[in-house]
Amino acid sequence: MKKNNIIFGLTFQWILMLLLSLAIILLAAKYHLVLSHFKSWGLFGIFVINALSTATIFMPTPGFATVIAGGGLYPPVFVALVASLGSGLGDLTSYLLGFSSNKVLVKKEHKRYEKLILVFEKYGGVIIFVLALVPNPIFDALGIISGILKYPVEKFFLWVFLGRLIRNLLLAFFGLSLSLW
Repeated sequence: MKKNNIIFGLTFQWILMLLLSLAIILLAAKYHLVLSHFKSWGLFGIFVINALSTATIFMPTPGFATVIAGGGLYPPVFVALVASLGSGLGDLTSYLLGFSSNKVLVKKEHKRYEKLILVFEKYGGVIIFVLALVPNPIFDALGIISGILKYPVEKFFLWVFLGRLIRNLLLAFFGLSLSLW
């Protein structure tokens, strides 16, 4: 009975986070004109858009476009910092999804689980950093896996932030170069 309550509670959390992610996407689509007013919010708008764009699980929205555009309007380093902070915070949704569903999805005595833990203990930071740096469609899955493995959340955020920071610096300076033409 107690196990069923735990499974129900964790499944409910997982479904709730998925619905929240879908709600963010639908709100962004429905209110795209309202979201365009974030331009007048300056750097804070870039932060908000990047946080929202990475908070959507498996359905990315183009937050990077704000970094390119912002690089032509504001100092690129500031743009990269606020965008990276926003996207790092938004990426915590997939981490939290994995963390909250750990007991539902994983048989801890499984050999692959044990092997994955060893890989993450040794290379977790590098894996997270590289996949945060390079645009790819599997980063949300990595966040979920990190949460399932209970990789320390502060390390997860740090590596995501650093990977996104380098990528956003490149994008913001690209935006600056476009504005100089």
